[in-house]
Amino acid sequence: MGTVRLNITRDKSFAAAAMPYRIIVNGEELATIKVGKTLSFDILDSKSTLKIAMVGNAMSFHNIEKQVVLFPEYCKTGEIDCLITTKLNVFGVMFGGLFQPVGRAELKIVYK
Repeated sequence: MGTVRLNITRDKSFAAAAMPYRIIVNGEELATIKVGKTLSFDILDSKSTLKIAMVGNAMSFHNIEKQVVLFPEYCKTGEIDCLITTKLNVFGVMFGGLFQPVGRAELKIVYK
């Protein structure tokens, strides 16, 4: 089995900027990523699960997280780019995270 390169970039969004995301691939935590940073990992070239989860979200009872399945067989150059953006959830902010999370994570996956 070979590997592909997974490049993860977190945008410079103001939403949840103080808190890092945990990067979890196939159930194994690989690192944390802060706002505006980029990380790269080699992962197996088989179907994998990528999950990002907010670390220590003290403002909310609800986690901010997102999970996707990666399909490395779609790669032509052996690289996958992932862009993490965090959007504010207006209702979550209004109620201090009591009923909904204060934000939501979005992932854009590009197979190169």
